[in-house]
Amino acid sequence: MTKHYFSTPEFDVELGWDRRLQYFYLNVYRKPGDPQIQINQDEAGEDDTDPRLAYCSLHDLTLLDRWRNDVLMQPSPTGGLTLGELKSRLLDCQVMAPEGLFEVLEDEQHRNVGNATRTWTTTPTSP
Repeated sequence: MTKHYFSTPEFDVELGWDRRLQYFYLNVYRKPGDPQIQINQDEAGEDDTDPRLAYCSLHDLTLLDRWRNDVLMQPSPTGGLTLGELKSRLLDCQVMAPEGLFEVLEDEQHRNVGNATRTWTTTPTSP
């Protein structure tokens, strides 16, 4: 699994290519001090979900439904994000990705890279 990290003024982002599962993943975290964190804590109750999460592909019901349907149709289900869906989810969260990130992710998918980590500090570009 590759891991890419970057931050915006509002969010900390982790994303990458999962070599074993053959799809992309995305976690978007609110920065400390965001009032939504307290709201999430109050609503969570006994849930162990990180209250800072603004988006997590593991909790994306659209992907879960697709995975459930794929299990019935093919031997290796796809429950994660495509690169296009990853870009769309970033747009939904109003997160600008660092310049060059999508090209690197596409290359990692093509070469089926695993065990790579990178922290990005470059100028953001729109997905």
